[in-house]
Amino acid sequence: MTQKVIGTLICMTVIFALATIASAQSQKLIANIPFDFNVGSVELAAGSYMVDVTNSGVLELMDAKGKMIFSSSRPASQPKSQTQNALLFKRYGDAYFLSQLFWEGGLARELPKTGKEIELARRYQAVPTVKTAEAR
Repeated sequence: MTQKVIGTLICMTVIFALATIASAQSQKLIANIPFDFNVGSVELAAGSYMVDVTNSGVLELMDAKGKMIFSSSRPASQPKSQTQNALLFKRYGDAYFLSQLFWEGGLARELPKTGKEIELARRYQAVPTVKTAEAR
């Protein structure tokens, strides 16, 4: 009985320690996005979003109402000229897609293209990249 209690306490301590480490490594930022945009297959309204990337590379966006959106992401290289937090979008016609995220500490992530984005890219040859206002 005592060994079960000790074992449970040890497991809880390890889980708590891991959760603390994970939260300390969080990469949260706030971004004000002035246009409607897409993350994966989800269309989102313009507004303020809290953006975070988990240790496993999952991108989390939360709007002002608390609605959460999740997307896979992969490491990206950060341009040397990038010294601020920023979200980069690709524009196809009047549709914007979140493409890359940069943190001033050097972290950079990119999102995979969806079928809809690939289809629009075929229709619109010139694809300018639009950078949002700085994220904090």
